[in-house]
Amino acid sequence: MSEDTRSRSGCWRCGCWGCLAVVVGGILLLVVMGVAQYARQRGEAVVEEVTSDRALPTVADLEALRRAGEIGGPTRLPDAEDSAGVAVGTVELDLGLGEFEIVAGPPGSGVEVSGTYEPDAFNLREELEQRDDGSWTYRLSFRPRGGMLGMMFTGAGNDPQNRLRISLPPDKPFDLVGEWGVGEVHAELGGLWLRTVDLEIGTGGHSVSFSTPTVQPVGEVRLRKSIGELEVDQLGNASPASAVITQRIGELRVDLDGAWIADADLTLRNRLGELDVDAPRGARIEVSGEAQGLVERRIDLPDESALPDDAPLLRLDLSAQVGEVRVDPPRRGEDGG
Repeated sequence: MSEDTRSRSGCWRCGCWGCLAVVVGGILLLVVMGVAQYARQRGEAVVEEVTSDRALPTVADLEALRRAGEIGGPTRLPDAEDSAGVAVGTVELDLGLGEFEIVAGPPGSGVEVSGTYEPDAFNLREELEQRDDGSWTYRLSFRPRGGMLGMMFTGAGNDPQNRLRISLPPDKPFDLVGEWGVGEVHAELGGLWLRTVDLEIGTGGHSVSFSTPTVQPVGEVRLRKSIGELEVDQLGNASPASAVITQRIGELRVDLDGAWIADADLTLRNRLGELDVDAPRGARIEVSGEAQGLVERRIDLPDESALPDDAPLLRLDLSAQVGEVRVDPPRRGEDGG
């Protein structure tokens, strides 16, 4: 057999193996798709109700602290001595693929979780860690079983019937941290005793609101959003000493109204999309930052002549790369409506 013939024969064999690999890969893909389709059509997903109540370590009574003058509500920046003898905790929420509502619970309550979810497709885990010094960490994780591959086989994510309500204690100081993935999380954090807020927020529509003042001004608020819509409402009722709120793609809306107590440094950034800021009624604003690309910038500050000389000053650093940046007058009237 000539060298040319052997060469063609070798190429033919390689080509056959390549074709065979393509055929086998195609068959496997069809099998996977068929199983996934069967899972999607397997009937109504099993939906289970869940109710849990995690009692947290007992701390000094909040009202007693207020009467003693140690905690006066949002009247000044937090003092480290305020937490002396009080068990400080951390609430860590890892949430994804569902509709979640976060609210303040009644006085004396722990962390309560209620609602419905698909236990065959999603995993709900709770953990409470208590340490000798009285500090504690509560962890709640809600994620699809098996990650993205598991979602494909079980049909999870097609129409997940996951709706959970998470109630947090209003009279225990804690740091709120966590990751919120794909889905919707609407957090009403007014009335809580928050020390810091640090959240990584994924794709979807999410909101963080402070419709009433927190027990004390929050030390720092950090929100990092990827894609979608993020609305922060009445940030002034948290009166953070500093806040950094960023978004990569989508609409970022921040309402600065509320009961600001002291000066604050606020950094708001949106890489691609709209950055819409509503000015507060009871604080002064100093705007800085530069448009770094194709950005339309419109700043419409309210008249501050009627504000007292000691009104808090908000140093607002705004930046975007592509999109629109706006600062508008307060959306609420003098009565707060």
